[in-house]
Amino acid sequence: MKRYDIDGGIPTLAVALSEHMNADELKKLASLTSGPVPTRKAELADLIVRHLEGTRLRVAWQSLDELQKAAVAEVVHSHGTQFPADRSQAKYGRAPSWGSLDPYRRDERPTALRFFLYGGAGGGGVMPDDLKVQLGHVPVGFHVPVRIAAVGVDEEVRVQGDATSDLPGQGCVAGARTSWSVSLGYPEPFSSDILSHREASDEDTRGHR
Repeated sequence: MKRYDIDGGIPTLAVALSEHMNADELKKLASLTSGPVPTRKAELADLIVRHLEGTRLRVAWQSLDELQKAAVAEVVHSHGTQFPADRSQAKYGRAPSWGSLDPYRRDERPTALRFFLYGGAGGGGVMPDDLKVQLGHVPVGFHVPVRIAAVGVDEEVRVQGDATSDLPGQGCVAGARTSWSVSLGYPEPFSSDILSHREASDEDTRGHR
């Protein structure tokens, strides 16, 4: 039985592993570490704690892709420890890759993002308090490919995200390139095509005067 309510947060990584994961889930997560994987739950938890000790935590973070790093930053640079799944989905257009801890889905492994957030069966969940403190060094902004769909146009653009801001490119003209200010977190839409069209319209207007 879990001694801690996940809504109240998780104080430490050790508690996350011992109280919010079973042995089968720990085995799948431990398979991402190097070396032999033990069978006892306590030994599995100890292996994962050692895997994330000291500078190894930064190594594990560096192994994440850009969207996964952004997911970690969303929590590290927020007031809480719960992963904001809805906001992240709206901002980046898709969820990060979590993989699976389900022992019956043997063909699907968890991703390293599972080292950072716990208690969410399908992904997400809560970051242990001690991990959040240790991860205070992670940057806020990341270049994440975002698909923006508007007026029947899908365009792949690269947007620099800010963990404290809202959807990048929100309110932009369809098909316009988007510059997202990391310092302020506000979208700054611009398009050379749109500007050229406006200039041509101005020339036509002057020509008919």
